[in-house]
Amino acid sequence: MTTQKERVGGTDAVPIFKMQETTRDGELTKYVVGDTGVAFDSLEGAQAAAKDLGALNG
Repeated sequence: MTTQKERVGGTDAVPIFKMQETTRDGELTKYVVGDTGVAFDSLEGAQAAAKDLGALNG
């Protein structure tokens, strides 16, 4: 299994990372919001969560 991590958006305080994992069964792409460990199947979902976290952080 291999994993690739690439920053694809967000802010400095709440970055969004694209995580691609390749296994023998295929490839899985997830979007992770900052250091929360929360992953989404779509970039749009991750962007909405990052926006909410940014508002909470002030």
